[in-house]
Amino acid sequence: NVAKQWYDYDRSTFKYIREIKETGSVNFKYSSDFDENGIIYWIGTNGKTCKEWKNPSSIKSVVVSSSDGRSLPYGCLDDVLSRNSAARNVHTSDDKNGWISVDLALWVIPSRYTLRHSRGFGRSALRNWLFQVSKDSKAWKQWYQRRVRGLIER
Repeated sequence: NVAKQWYDYDRSTFKYIREIKETGSVNFKYSSDFDENGIIYWIGTNGKTCKEWKNPSSIKSVVVSSSDGRSLPYGCLDDVLSRNSAARNVHTSDDKNGWISVDLALWVIPSRYTLRHSRGFGRSALRNWLFQVSKDSKAWKQWYQRRVRGLIER
């Protein structure tokens, strides 16, 4: 028998869920990309109660989806939230309407985010994106838009 981990229990027992319900909000203070202060790290350590971070997508604490479904042409959806120092080659098909969604099952008003999007700077490098938020995955509000014209330099 393998001992159950915190993420094997009902979501209502997760410390980070209880903390939000009890306090009404949690603040995260950015210090650097891939620091241990963000919401993805917080979820993956159950509100910083566990020393070992677990990818929230791989333990089903959050849901990552894409316009290509669960099977991407490059990489896997869990790698979207990877903290691995080596960049992962993860992207949807070459479609101007392609998208990747991260459902935290929490209402969040972000102040910062880190987006690592390609190992290469050729065709797969992300040049334009919208950062959108939604409470129901139906009505979306644009929070941030990025457009890059021309080539991306290393």
